[in-house]
Amino acid sequence: MKRSWLGVAIIGLITAAWGGAASAQSLDLSIHDVQFTADPGGVSPYNGQTHNVLGGIVTHVKPWGSKPRVYIQDPLAPAWGGILVKDWTAGGLAQNVAVGDRIDLSEVLVEEASGTTTLQFGGFLAPNATFTVMGTAPVPDALVLTSADLAAPVYDPINDTWFVANYDSEPYEGMLATLPGVDVGTLGLGKAEDNYELLQGGDAAWAADFMNWDAGGPYHPNIYAGARLAGITGVVEQYVGTDDAGTQWDYYQLFTRSTDDIVPLVISLSLDVKPGACPNPLNRIGRGVLPAALLGTDDFDVATIDVSSVLLARADGIGGSVAPHEGPPGPHSVFQDVATPFDGDPCGCHNLEGDGIVDLAMKFRTRQVVTALLLNDVPAGDTVELVVTGTLLDGTAFEAHDCVTIVPRQTKIRWAVRR
Repeated sequence: MKRSWLGVAIIGLITAAWGGAASAQSLDLSIHDVQFTADPGGVSPYNGQTHNVLGGIVTHVKPWGSKPRVYIQDPLAPAWGGILVKDWTAGGLAQNVAVGDRIDLSEVLVEEASGTTTLQFGGFLAPNATFTVMGTAPVPDALVLTSADLAAPVYDPINDTWFVANYDSEPYEGMLATLPGVDVGTLGLGKAEDNYELLQGGDAAWAADFMNWDAGGPYHPNIYAGARLAGITGVVEQYVGTDDAGTQWDYYQLFTRSTDDIVPLVISLSLDVKPGACPNPLNRIGRGVLPAALLGTDDFDVATIDVSSVLLARADGIGGSVAPHEGPPGPHSVFQDVATPFDGDPCGCHNLEGDGIVDLAMKFRTRQVVTALLLNDVPAGDTVELVVTGTLLDGTAFEAHDCVTIVPRQTKIRWAVRR
């Protein structure tokens, strides 16, 4: 599969004045060739030259704005392997490539722009630029880094400057990276006041949702101060510049791409459906309640659960969900020692009751459970795995699993009375 497009020359005659004149002979380069440098400031050895850059896999596309962006990565390069392409053709590139495309770029200008090594495509900077989609390929795996690998800048109050202590993050520029196990710290950082901290131990990195398709604002809904993330992924970029107030900036940041890049931490809790019973029968024609408890342990206090967030559903995703009944009238959730955690298979069980540690005891209306979870469609005698989800008071997500066995419907016997 090939798709080609010719960059439009807006002011081609003045290209040379901007340092974008074609080299005596345009070379065929890899992204690694362009990015790798021994320069302490990270400047490409091909800065200011026009060349062909081949074999990049598209990892992200930002088609909106005055300067659409495309990020490409060399799948064979463990470092120095990603790069930003700025599209000066009103989307001629960004609107015609997709994530996973393998593209070759011809006659693009290599330029250090706002601290990031960039390939300028089209416009007066690279009027003869073209691209060809050579096929598709798997998106390269994200590098697993730490917050220390993308260290946040430090502030110099004397010179009103934020700057990185070193350029050790330069090899990751333009590449996909993931930081596992981070907490979101302070928001409102950076030149645009839309960066936020990613805290990991005593280290911090900066990220932004500026290019996130699903953000809907300066921050994605999963991003807030105190949020705990199982991991966060994005493309690495450096920014160097001065804001309107005269503050100078030099920092690396992780740009997230979509909701999939921001994975909230989900902790596992213990759930006991029908505490004291083993197995856990569920009578589909019952008119009462299905008791269930989220269990406290020496390491977990159930008082930290946001009861209003709790939902019961099927683990296989079939059907909807049900909240616990909160009367009056009728029962409501209480903090009470009713069960003991079971350490084993999710559908295993025991008939132990309290263990001396307070649990969150809840009751779900049986009819609501059967209807919402589509349990009337389950054959009698089958076991169904249930999951209770919710959040703690600090926003941390949790889930807990247990199982029920669908008991046969009761048969009503009708007596015929003869006269």
